[in-house]
Amino acid sequence: RQMCIRDRYMGLLFIMGFGGSLVPYFSVNSYKTYGLIIINDDNFMSLVGSIGGLTNGIGRLFWGFVSDKLTFRQSFGWIALIQLVFIASFSLIETKPLYAIWYGMMQFAAGGFFTVFGPEVSSTFGTKRGPKVFSFISGGAWQLSTLMNVAIGKWLVQLWGYQIIFFGLAGGTFIVLAVDVMLYKRKIKKKDRQSVLSILEQKKEEEIKASLL
Repeated sequence: RQMCIRDRYMGLLFIMGFGGSLVPYFSVNSYKTYGLIIINDDNFMSLVGSIGGLTNGIGRLFWGFVSDKLTFRQSFGWIALIQLVFIASFSLIETKPLYAIWYGMMQFAAGGFFTVFGPEVSSTFGTKRGPKVFSFISGGAWQLSTLMNVAIGKWLVQLWGYQIIFFGLAGGTFIVLAVDVMLYKRKIKKKDRQSVLSILEQKKEEEIKASLL
């Protein structure tokens, strides 16, 4: 019974991993192409890319801290909500400052998205099965999302235009948010969370030491 419950959560995490990564991958791949249509300034788009990289890094730190205080369900819900709001309203942005803010906020949420999955998978499936499940999600759901974004960039944008794509991505994010709120109700004990975090911190320390050698 416990194995069936865990497999259920693996399926939910796969769905959330796929749907939740559509906006991060799309925004990274298309912010410059779309931006040059409404703001014909290549130098500014390079600056926007740098801002996105900065806010992504800040997001990883911020959501890493938040995930220590909140459950995965709560953290993921806020991240998905931010993605939903900013991708749904992206077609309304026409000025340089707002464009930089909107893209920066999407990258801020993206940094959190890719930060909160690792600890949740480890705490749900354990240190032995966890890495295999995480590989299944990163190599399956996230790669599937990457392929979907290739199709969007090459064909669907030409067929439907960016505004419909933005609304479609917002709809997908809404579905993922609904899955998180309505279906993903796993409870994690505080001691299990602390155990997982200590393992992740140990791995980070080992990576840092290895890089210094």
